[in-house]
Amino acid sequence: MARAALFVACIALLAACSPVRRLLPQEKLLTGVRLELDGKSTSDDTYWEVVQQLPNRNILGWKAYLALYNLPQRESEKAWARWLHRIGEAPAVLDPVRTAKTLRQLEHVAENDGYLRAQGTVAFTEAKKPQRTAMVYQVKRGTLFRIGTCSFTFYSPALEEANTAHPLHLGSLLQTGAPLRSTTLDAERNRIATALRELGFFSMGPELVRIQIDTLKTPGTAHLEILLEDPYVATPFGPAVTPHRVRTVGQITVYPNYRYTDGSAGGRPVPNPATGIRQVSTDGLHSFNANRLNEWIVPRPKTTFKASSFEQTAQRISSFPAVQSSEWRFSEARGDTINADLLVVRAPAARVFFRSEGTTTSGLYGLGGTVGLGHSNVWGGAERWELRLNGALSAQAVSGDQQALFNTAEWGLETSLHWPRLYGWPQAWKPKNLVAAYTEARLNVNRQQRPEFARQTFGARLLFDWKPNPRAEHSLALVDLAYINLLNADPAYVNSLLFKTGFQNTLIAASTYRLQWSPPTKKSIQKSLNWSLESAGTALEGFRRLTGASWDQVDGSYTVAQVPYAHYLRTELDARYRLLRSGKRQWAFRGLVGLAYTLSNSPTLPPFEKSFFAGGSNDLRAWPAYRLGPGAFPGAVFDTLRYVSTGPAKLLFSAEYRFAISSSLYGAAFVDAGNTWLLPRNLREGTGLLNLPELAPLVVWTPRNFLAQTALGAGFGLRYDFSFFVVRADWGIRLWDPTEPLSDRLVVLPFRLKKTALNLGIGYPF
Repeated sequence: MARAALFVACIALLAACSPVRRLLPQEKLLTGVRLELDGKSTSDDTYWEVVQQLPNRNILGWKAYLALYNLPQRESEKAWARWLHRIGEAPAVLDPVRTAKTLRQLEHVAENDGYLRAQGTVAFTEAKKPQRTAMVYQVKRGTLFRIGTCSFTFYSPALEEANTAHPLHLGSLLQTGAPLRSTTLDAERNRIATALRELGFFSMGPELVRIQIDTLKTPGTAHLEILLEDPYVATPFGPAVTPHRVRTVGQITVYPNYRYTDGSAGGRPVPNPATGIRQVSTDGLHSFNANRLNEWIVPRPKTTFKASSFEQTAQRISSFPAVQSSEWRFSEARGDTINADLLVVRAPAARVFFRSEGTTTSGLYGLGGTVGLGHSNVWGGAERWELRLNGALSAQAVSGDQQALFNTAEWGLETSLHWPRLYGWPQAWKPKNLVAAYTEARLNVNRQQRPEFARQTFGARLLFDWKPNPRAEHSLALVDLAYINLLNADPAYVNSLLFKTGFQNTLIAASTYRLQWSPPTKKSIQKSLNWSLESAGTALEGFRRLTGASWDQVDGSYTVAQVPYAHYLRTELDARYRLLRSGKRQWAFRGLVGLAYTLSNSPTLPPFEKSFFAGGSNDLRAWPAYRLGPGAFPGAVFDTLRYVSTGPAKLLFSAEYRFAISSSLYGAAFVDAGNTWLLPRNLREGTGLLNLPELAPLVVWTPRNFLAQTALGAGFGLRYDFSFFVVRADWGIRLWDPTEPLSDRLVVLPFRLKKTALNLGIGYPF
């Protein structure tokens, strides 16, 4: 009876909520908007983004947000009424003023796109129900004008001479036959101004590059004349023209402790004989070292002005945590010389910081936090020191352990020292003209407590990182040491593992090189590539063989202080491609290839941390992490032995279509394919499950069987953007499951819920 009454009440509520019930008699509700270009409907965002009126949102045809807004009286001031008005949506009432503005904006968009004689009109369609109307914006764009000839006119003789030596038409964005778009014209003006400022013309800016367009000479063609005008300066007798001329840098003065509030700059300037740069002396603890500041300043006195060198200096110095901001100020000097002052505003050196975050790692979900102490200018050269205390609680599914929400804990202490340069790098090998560079030394100790085991890690690292240009970054971890100490391991759990190498005391002494490359975005296409190469145990093995001394062995591996050292080569290539479309839609693709090749002192398998796994929120999302592979490893083992799967070889391909649902909510449809495998050498001295001869054809990669052993999954996802981070939920459905026998691997039909996985994550998967 109660359910029937509730149903009748809902029907009555829906019937009572007429969308026009709160409108004034002269108002009309906008029920639909359509946009036509040259007689055809369009979804082009370039035009739609200037439309100032859109109908109310609906859910399956019902304007739910408008219904919530209309529940209380229009003028009600009650708290519940204000709340409904806030979460609801006001009626989209037709506004003639906004309609007229939209028409003008649509014509401007068409003109900016090369249609110089576009005309817009609007048509209304009255609905059968009263006080409702729909509109159609109709834009007749007419002829698309294309670029014809292009010539230059120079107001200054110096500019004409510079053009003779460095022709400005080379690299021009104005190509004959291309559409006449305003964005192209603006980009060309900026390109010309930038090129001339690089040649020493300090006073040149894009506002002095004017483009005259002639559309009368040839129908449908725009002939361009680029005018490079002279600047005006104020004089006691009024504005006066000053012809462009090449400028020379005069005095460069650095103010390392500038304050905008009172214009305070410190003491007297002290010149540096080596560079000629003057620096205002500052007193006090941890002030900036003059020599270090001079190293970061690219321009030098008595050289030709070059805009990029000043911009590069300001950007690099502003990137230091010890600096709040930095900027250049220029002043005229005698003749063709300009003086430059670098104003550096310092940030507080000492700081205490706290960070908290939601974590998702390899199928473990939880909370983490960091408390730290730092100093951003230790020796006056913007060196940054930090001491961090890290902690995290995570939840993982473990059979027989259902007592606690969080059953995995991790905590650790870490300290690091960061130099904003290649510290200790041989001078002869230092790359020139770097965009950025730093050196980092780090020590850490960490403990992880899981239901099956506890693990302590002691680490040390020396890292060099440099960027020769904004698109490429090189990183070299010259020394990367890690000692892994296993404690309180559950024997039943360890015996069920294929990769026991990762669950023994291990010393990893490695060096790693990494390249990150991101080519320029072209036509809404973004690409990136990340490649790494790691070598571990090579130096120790070479030293052992050169010395010829007898070293202790444990399980067939040579040791350092009774701890076996890992010996392997590891490489990974991760390529990503994104195609941006209109309406916040995009296609995203990812391909990954990884290989960990064991050498003589690791006869069977690489360490657990250096192997690859499949499944989880950033991988094959139709499987939980560590529950797939290697190869066609039987799924029954996962269910009976709590098996944790990793492999020294991996292939992965993912494709994802992303689209907007609302302003902050996004959806995705995805496909993932891949797996991990063993190599034949990993079975030569296998233990435990590796001793089973029938497993070899199932887990070892071969060209003949890898396609049949490649897992395939698809699914759907939701992402909510909080602006500072993204929360993600992906539901993956298995299509081809290599953990099943070959005849049962196609698992699409019949649908089974146990052949799906819900993975939560922070941020996008790739």
